[in-house]
Amino acid sequence: MQTLAEEAPSLEVYSIDEAFMDMSGIIDLESLGRHLRQRIFREQRIPMGVGIGPTKGLAKLANKAAKAWQDKLGGVCVLDTPKKWRWLQQRWPVTEVWGISAGLEKRLAKLNVTTIEQLANLPLSTARDVGGVVLSRIVQELNGIPCLSLETEVPDRQQIICSRSFGQKTDDINVLKSALASFATRAHNKLQKQDSVTGELSIWIKTSRHTGEYYFNSAVVPFDPPTNSLCLLRDSAVKAVEHLFKPDIRYAKAGVSLSKIRSKSMMQTNLFVGDNTEVSDYNGLFKTINQRFGKSTLVMARQLNNDWKMNQQFLSPSYLTKWSDIPHSKIE
Repeated sequence: MQTLAEEAPSLEVYSIDEAFMDMSGIIDLESLGRHLRQRIFREQRIPMGVGIGPTKGLAKLANKAAKAWQDKLGGVCVLDTPKKWRWLQQRWPVTEVWGISAGLEKRLAKLNVTTIEQLANLPLSTARDVGGVVLSRIVQELNGIPCLSLETEVPDRQQIICSRSFGQKTDDINVLKSALASFATRAHNKLQKQDSVTGELSIWIKTSRHTGEYYFNSAVVPFDPPTNSLCLLRDSAVKAVEHLFKPDIRYAKAGVSLSKIRSKSMMQTNLFVGDNTEVSDYNGLFKTINQRFGKSTLVMARQLNNDWKMNQQFLSPSYLTKWSDIPHSKIE
């Protein structure tokens, strides 16, 4: 993503392996696409498909074509004229369109709309009746009319969830407390990263649906005023589980959720309670040490019980980020 950002004035990181770039003003789009593909592979050894179009919807469609006909297109597809994108739309079903769900596909099928071309020719009024504003925007995007702008700023999360299935089931409340303390810490790190506070913490514990009697229970802890305190979030999660725990039950999963999230700068404090936010030096201590010496170098004592850890015998190697995972070749 950093490499792509060097090649364009604006970049939207859409997911871990996908991005939208602003290519306005570029005359030879195909040459730029091949340059991007070659540079990424040369520097990082990651194969990449490049789809170029006047809208996000057409760019996604072009990217699919670049992968589907990689031998013919060389991994780069440019849909820069109506003739090109209509040729493609005639041959592909509506399921290939970005944003068309299974439910929406069924509603379109009742109107005999099965190909992308038929969807692109759908009247906007009909599109709104079938799929609301979202579908009407998709139809316009398929006709080369931009409706979705680049989102260069990542919006803050409105909810933060951290949950894991346990490596082995447990009936020990201390193991549950350790797991929930770890989940609360991870959720706090994400909250701190976007400089926000939370007004509500939820926790839940559950057994496996496939063995024995199923048990699920949850608890909600409100904060007034909102908080970003690691100690308060962790202690609240640990105390809440005491009211949910039932002995002689083997638990398989637990989780922590933060909601009612807002920016710290927009927080309204309580006149009688005071500020509920963490002391900056305390938060900074954990952040500084763990950034310098590695993740989880400094943790709360409650988190030291790792009996709940996930099974990861088949974890994929991190070829690009860990020296220890790089394959070795031997000449004998």
